[in-house]
Amino acid sequence: MSSQLYKNCRILTIEFWNFVKEFMPVAKSTGRPGIPAYIVLDAILWIADNGAKWRSLPYEEYGNWNSFYKLFRAWIDKGIFKAIFEKSVQMQKKSATLSIDSTSCKVHQDGTGARKDAKGYETNQDIGISRGGRNTKIHAIVNESVCVVSLLLTPGNIHDSKPSIELALQIDLKDVIMLADKAYNTQLFRNVLQNLGVVLNSPDKVNALHKHLFSFEAYKKRNVVERFFQRIKKFRKIATRYEKLSVCFLAFVMLCAAVVNVMHTIT
Repeated sequence: MSSQLYKNCRILTIEFWNFVKEFMPVAKSTGRPGIPAYIVLDAILWIADNGAKWRSLPYEEYGNWNSFYKLFRAWIDKGIFKAIFEKSVQMQKKSATLSIDSTSCKVHQDGTGARKDAKGYETNQDIGISRGGRNTKIHAIVNESVCVVSLLLTPGNIHDSKPSIELALQIDLKDVIMLADKAYNTQLFRNVLQNLGVVLNSPDKVNALHKHLFSFEAYKKRNVVERFFQRIKKFRKIATRYEKLSVCFLAFVMLCAAVVNVMHTIT
């Protein structure tokens, strides 16, 4: 990345800091000084970029890893990562076409074994067993600028079409063409999009009884969603899931997605 905020910052840039600083907790005015927010954010981004254990956080540059992990969890509870992601979505211009798809993230053995009463137990921490083993799926809708505008997590064994409606309802889709592969070509999804004023451009399945209008030329633009997944998976913490809790993995996903959105938009 480009210009650094201060000499010890490895990942955080001035551009991204200026974007997120309004969401940072207010520094303590009394008692022992806390860790500056920009150092905490840089440490979290370092963990995300390297896919490292929290215990591997360089002590000489950052300090005690446990302090940063506690702040990471506190920021999750305060909704800071969600707010950063939502702002990165709001800065996106209206797009004529959107693309929807999912990508699977292999769950490392360290990502299993969460407490049965931990938050997210209802969906088994969004971990499912498929032919490739334990996986978590990231579902996303991406605009023409290769920036994500909607995302969510599901277990890896969930079919792409099932969370598609929830994903679509998170954003304004009026007068948009939705590009999707055959997995999303269901009558239910078509009906929901039609009620929202959206045209679904998706190839019909071979055994489809009713053929829908389909533009192959428009469908070529669907590559943006694959390019987005390629960019976000450059963060090793996303490419392989090491987090036991779904809320922690989602926080990393939202933060890294915001980095992709912001850095692509301002450059």
